[in-house]
Amino acid sequence: MLHENRVFFRDLHAGNILVKPTGSSSPDLYFIDLHRALVLPWLLTWMKVKDLAQLCNSLTASKTDKIRFLKEYCKEERLVNNSFRILQEKIYSKSLKLELRRIKSRSKRCFKNSSVFEKQITRTEAYYGRKDFGRQKADSLVLKSIEDSNSTIKRSSKSVITAHKTEDGSLVCVKRYKFRGTAYSLKNLFRKSRAMKSWIAANGLIVRGVNTPLPQAMVEKKRGLLCIESYYISQWLPEAAELNDCIKNMLKSPQEKEIFIRAFARVIRQFHLKKIFHADLKSNNILVTADGNNRWSFYFVDLDRVSFNKELTFYQRANNLAQINASISKLMTVKDRLKFFRLYAEGTYLFCERKKYYEKILEISRTKITEPYGISFS
Repeated sequence: MLHENRVFFRDLHAGNILVKPTGSSSPDLYFIDLHRALVLPWLLTWMKVKDLAQLCNSLTASKTDKIRFLKEYCKEERLVNNSFRILQEKIYSKSLKLELRRIKSRSKRCFKNSSVFEKQITRTEAYYGRKDFGRQKADSLVLKSIEDSNSTIKRSSKSVITAHKTEDGSLVCVKRYKFRGTAYSLKNLFRKSRAMKSWIAANGLIVRGVNTPLPQAMVEKKRGLLCIESYYISQWLPEAAELNDCIKNMLKSPQEKEIFIRAFARVIRQFHLKKIFHADLKSNNILVTADGNNRWSFYFVDLDRVSFNKELTFYQRANNLAQINASISKLMTVKDRLKFFRLYAEGTYLFCERKKYYEKILEISRTKITEPYGISFS
């Protein structure tokens, strides 16, 4: 009816449609937020496609239900089967473009002052954070991360991670990237700090619907043009276990392991389908929580080497899979790892290339430092 009456809505999503039950099978629909809508002498196909693509992107319905909806729409428009297929292809293509634009737009919000985020930049500091978290809390945590040695949960030559409980009872962790000398700072003069990279990646993952502990703030300490230290503050998940610890301590039966492998393969497949590459995707950087009903949630951490790509290359996929393979091999049998890859590749073109992937994964695995995991591929 909307398009029959030559209305080009221009912002047709589920949030702009109110539904009133009528007691029959056809409820009344009310359209709101009409400031962008246009009533035209006629509607061009691209206008209909844009409206329908926006609506399909906003619905949580299954692909089958969306196709059923489009078929009903085509009946009303009196389109034949061939026209339906063409329309479906155009809507799919437009949906992808709109989703990419939405992701890019929302990813940039973490750099701007808005209702959700805030930024404060001076000659000596740069701060980006969530408004509901606050600059004062961030400054206090940065100071605690330096002074309170008892709060340290992980330490390396490059960084220190500390965990804290704030005054409002929330649990957070602070990752402090240490000063590594003037030469290193000069080398990175025209690069983003590791804390900034983590801030960008974490918000990018959330926009794409991928789990990571909620990013709260990012602070850079500067001396002139050089970034001396940087701090990344995020939610702390004390109930989460690293992937290897989860496999070792939480999987009590073959049935549980089967369900876990399926869930993990599905998450990594979606991770790659969303064109995300994590350059250090080892078991330490995947946290797992369980609800006790064989349901698992996976969280990705250590994000300063995460990138968002147009497409993942063969090597990027194989490298990620080799990192996982190398770091879980002691706890997962060869049969389990092959099952993981089959499930990861199932229903995609990768399934036909699995021999090629097996060979490359093994080749890359041999180059990894695997002694910390108690196994060697050499």
